[in-house]
Amino acid sequence: MAVPRNDGSPFEAEVSLNRIPIGGETFLQAVVRDVTERKRMEASTRESERRYRILFETAQEAILIMKGFIFVDCNPAAERLYGCSCQEILGSTPFRFSPDFQPDGQPSQEKGTELVHDVIQKGPQRFEWVHQALDGRRFEVEVSLSQFHIAGQSHLFVMERDITNQKRAQEELRALSLIDELTGLYNRRGFLTLARQQLKMADRMHRGLFLLFADLDDLKNINDDYGHPEGDQALKDVAGILKDTFREPDILARIGGDEFV
Repeated sequence: MAVPRNDGSPFEAEVSLNRIPIGGETFLQAVVRDVTERKRMEASTRESERRYRILFETAQEAILIMKGFIFVDCNPAAERLYGCSCQEILGSTPFRFSPDFQPDGQPSQEKGTELVHDVIQKGPQRFEWVHQALDGRRFEVEVSLSQFHIAGQSHLFVMERDITNQKRAQEELRALSLIDELTGLYNRRGFLTLARQQLKMADRMHRGLFLLFADLDDLKNINDDYGHPEGDQALKDVAGILKDTFREPDILARIGGDEFV
């Protein structure tokens, strides 16, 4: 309640009343405590919480709060990014919205656990992550991950920015330098890039790989006798045979003039 001071200025007071019997009569004892500062701090805290909530709700980036590995809060931008309601996100782990493996071949759960450990031990982390929505759609994000405390309990602040289109554009540019223009197969650089990734994944999963090498006999004779356009067509024909023979996920490349792997 507001109580006036002697000079007329008000202050917030907390008043306690007690009955006190004295000499057969009952008196009221009033204890008045000035709580102006406490009230001011409470109002300031409420205002800070209100401003935070506005920023949280209107942010364009997806924001999620985790306790341990469990999502306990998320904003509308996270719902749009994940393609589902907040109710479907809360109570889940980030691994529910991730493929089994990240692009580097490391299991998502293993890699995510290491990143959380790094945040706790080393401080905020920034990294890229591939998600998989409940409908199977995959999207890539840039993640800012940091730790904070509420009432003495550790929480994780997750901010995610959708970089799917950016990564797709980068892949298209990269593909231009990884594809053999004549045959449409990977070139040497493309083969080595993808082969390294496959070797890492095979090593993690303890699986073997086959490497097949072939070359086109007498290409020089074709060029000399029929001209280079016919030699180019022969290379295209070989590439077509390889594409028809091998599976879609197999890595096919022309690594030299008449050499294929």
